[in-house]
This record gives sequence, C-alpha cells and structure tokens, in this order.
Amino acid sequence: MSTSEYDEIAQGMEDAQAELERAALEEEIPNKKRQAERAKTLKKLADSLARLREVEGSRKHENEVAGALRYMDKSTKQLLRAINAHTKKTNDLIEISNERLAQLEQELASGDDTAFAADPRVLAEGEFLKAQLGGIQSTEDPRPLFKDAVPPVIPSGLDVLSDAVCTNCFDDDFDPTGGVE
Repeated sequence: MSTSEYDEIAQGMEDAQAELERAALEEEIPNKKRQAERAKTLKKLADSLARLREVEGSRKHENEVAGALRYMDKSTKQLLRAINAHTKKTNDLIEISNERLAQLEQELASGDDTAFAADPRVLAEGEFLKAQLGGIQSTEDPRPLFKDAVPPVIPSGLDVLSDAVCTNCFDDDFDPTGGVE
C-alpha cells in the first residue's frame, strides 16, 4: 500500500471525526438535515474503517509473500553456493586427471619405460604360456620351434620351366650337338 493511499484513509477518518464532534455540539437542536448528515458521516466512517481493514489485510498478505520470497532467495543462494562448490571440485578433479594423463602420454611417447609397473603374476603367466606353446620343457627334450625351422627350398619359375623343357639335359649320355661334330 502506498503512503498516499494510507494518508487518504487517515484524512477521511479525521474528517469523519470532526463532523461527529460538530454534530455532537449541534445535537441539542433536532434537525432532519443534521440527522442525515450524521448518518452520512457514520457511513463514511464505517467505509473508511472497512477500507483500512482491507488495506491492513493486503499489507499482511504482502508481508507473507515477502517472507516467502526471502526464504526462496535464501534457498536459491544456498543452492548456487552448493553448485559452485561442486563445479570447483569437479574442475579440480579434471585438472588433476589431465595432468596425470599428460604425464602418462609423455612416459609412453618417450619410450624409456612403461607407464605402469608390470604385475609379476602376469609376467609369470606369460612365461608359462610361452613354455606351453614351445613344448613342455620339463618332460621332453627341447625340439625346434617354428621360428627356428629351416625354410623350404622353393625352385624359381625359370628352374621349373627349364626342367620341363630339358628333361635329359643333365644326363651323362646326352650330347647337345645331336651327334654332329
């Protein structure tokens, strides 16, 4: 409610009170006009009082709404603080992860060492599997592995063709001139 509205209601009540006081002084002389004025003034006073109660009720309602808005503002600020804290924590974790990832990438790119130490159990399992694929070493003699095998001799295409054309070329009885000297 604005100040001017409140002042207007207060002025109406003061006017009604002044008229009632004037009517009380003039009461000694009965007059229909005065009685009508008195009734009019009483109605004006009752209207002003009803309006004042209405304004007071709206002021109370406005206070309740303002309280609810203050509570919502407080809750929103708490929520925003929590979101900001969570975002900061998340950004810190991302930064740490990125630093560790860059470190791992650098270690892998340099080729000096592995990024992680090998698990001894995994290495032992690898050795066991290598021994199994190469043959059981404890129960039989070592035998050649596929990687140690002698490559087979594959004749070239020219050798195959010359063997097909000249089947008797390398016999001791073969005379290349055909007996003509």
